[in-house]
Amino acid sequence: MVLRALQHDVASSNTYTIVALSYRDSWTSRGRPSERGIGLDAVAAIDYATTQLPKPTDKPITLLLWGQSISAGVATTALANLSFRHPTSIDGKGADLPATARISGLLLETPFTLLAKPRDSRAALQEIASSAIPNPKLLILQAANDELVPSSQSVELEETCRGLKLDAERIVITGALHTDVATKSQARRAIVDFLRELS
Repeated sequence: MVLRALQHDVASSNTYTIVALSYRDSWTSRGRPSERGIGLDAVAAIDYATTQLPKPTDKPITLLLWGQSISAGVATTALANLSFRHPTSIDGKGADLPATARISGLLLETPFTLLAKPRDSRAALQEIASSAIPNPKLLILQAANDELVPSSQSVELEETCRGLKLDAERIVITGALHTDVATKSQARRAIVDFLRELS
């Protein structure tokens, strides 16, 4: 639904592609899940998006990392690892983010924050803020009726961003539960507006 709204944006000539990550041992992926393994999966997704997808000739690829629930921590940590190890390094082992690509947005949907590293979003944000790369814009989508994550976690995450001088906005999605935020028209509008800002 978000892509459909963007495709109807006649003022834009952008092409949007979704790269969805299925962590090891989830959906049709194989392997055994672990903190390190899931982090490597996130790195592989960024590497794929920046090296394997068709590249526009007239402008850089703009990447948005989008994580929902626990995956918000994975997305934030992946960006922190990229930021902390080297301004252009993805995995610390020589895989570089091409000059034609930039990560300019981080969308955290109903994020968990009170987890041990490496998925602790607040600790990762501190690393991002202190890095040499340009800081991305952040959008935090909080479910008004979240039955799993206390609202205080999204509030604290926004306050962390403010304290670190990161450009972040938190939006409470009316009537949304933990897993259905993106189905609400309010959230879709917010996501579309956010993507337009990044392009």
